Amino acid sequence: MFEEDKVIIAPELNIKDMMFKGMDLDEITQYIIDKRGYSESDFRYKASDFEDTFIKMLYNDRDILERLNTEWQGIDADPKLDKFSGQIPKYISPETNPTGKLVIFSESVDTVNYLYDFLTGTLGRTDVLKITAANRNRLFDTVKANFDANVPAEKQLHDYAIIITSDVLAEGVNLHRSNVIINYDSPWNASRLMQRIGRVNRIGSVADNIYNYMFYPSPDGDKQIQLYKNALIKLQGFHSAFGEDAQIYSREEIVKEFNLYDSNVKDIVDKKIALLRELRNLYNSNREWYHRIKSLPLKSRVMRDTGKHVGATVVFVSSKLKTEFYLVDGERQPQVLDFLSAIGFLKAKPEELPVPFRKDDEHYTQVNRALVEFQNDLQAQTDSDSIKSKNMDTTAQTADKFLRTIEQVCEDDALKRDCGILRGYIKEGTYARLPKTLKTISQEYKNDRAKIKADSRVLAHRIGELVEEYHHDSNSDTAKAEIGTPSIIISETFI
Repeated sequence: MFEEDKVIIAPELNIKDMMFKGMDLDEITQYIIDKRGYSESDFRYKASDFEDTFIKMLYNDRDILERLNTEWQGIDADPKLDKFSGQIPKYISPETNPTGKLVIFSESVDTVNYLYDFLTGTLGRTDVLKITAANRNRLFDTVKANFDANVPAEKQLHDYAIIITSDVLAEGVNLHRSNVIINYDSPWNASRLMQRIGRVNRIGSVADNIYNYMFYPSPDGDKQIQLYKNALIKLQGFHSAFGEDAQIYSREEIVKEFNLYDSNVKDIVDKKIALLRELRNLYNSNREWYHRIKSLPLKSRVMRDTGKHVGATVVFVSSKLKTEFYLVDGERQPQVLDFLSAIGFLKAKPEELPVPFRKDDEHYTQVNRALVEFQNDLQAQTDSDSIKSKNMDTTAQTADKFLRTIEQVCEDDALKRDCGILRGYIKEGTYARLPKTLKTISQEYKNDRAKIKADSRVLAHRIGELVEEYHHDSNSDTAKAEIGTPSIIISETFI
């Protein structure tokens, strides 16, 4: 940071972790501004802002570490590596590892390089893949083809049986053609250990069991750093809070199931899963009805005699900025319904038939009351800027970074202008679908700046189309009205 004259001080953020993942200092700066809403002057300093003695002390610390490292080079014995080498036949035995594939994690890139050199040099293996932040994006497709069980069989490769990686692969990638993980060191962050295991503990694995092997610190070393105790305490906290039922770090972990998470307890997630299962069954068993329901026109309406909810109407209203279900009953103010509650009203058995449509005036009155309530809610949101999200989610961050990269590498002024327009909408949170669309496009490039620059003409066309679709003059009352104009999706009155 001192050498680049960009010293970032943000104690609440893990700056070193961001750097470890390959983010440069300018990207980290932009992330803090966008995510935390800080001004650059709040956290970024020049080297000249510090006393001269500070950088001297940093260099002195580095000299000490380099001297220790030099002394360490004279040590030939490595009992940990010997243990690892002796266990390899166990790790890849067909009894425990049906695919013969192995995933090895280490927090240190130096250790990743060390193990790679040992396996390829000393043991002479040619099927070892090494992944760090430096080559993750470039070799992402290779990793996927060799270790992701979700890749179609005809596209799966068998070039590599062992992957050695830092924690850059602890998230966002499937490695479940393997069912064996080696943690060559214990991560300080207990959550990271669970993320590592999650790479192989996924639907689609052909193995019946997941094997997680841990290398712990030496007894003498652990007396100094107490890593084992701290990790065990954190993981025990997870077990106690969430009812985990598997030991993942130590046989000392106490695991049990809690009634709160018993399979007999039906929570919101259970109900949504049941609905999705019912929808999937309908799709598989009665495709004609599925498409008939899917093709229902807007403003569909029905009256039904259920013996309850007499005189009430359920209305589903939607605009580009908001969707809502309302229950309108008598003279009371329309009540907002959550999705599952609305489904409870709308759901009907196949044998239930509608009744002849009557009481039109009452039906239309209630639908219009729902529309008025929707518009009032939308106006209140707009007035309070609640539709603008200052803290972007992961999808929005990915979309914003993609647009920012285009601005940096492409020379087309019109393209840069269009990127600026879309970045503004993303930061405001005006359109929910826009970040998702841009994230999908960005995945085609995997942050390959050379490819982005080479495709600038194609990107100019695609980004331009998005601008045409989403861009509205912020001073245009017509545009604002168009964005918020509600449509009635469906309504049902009970008699």
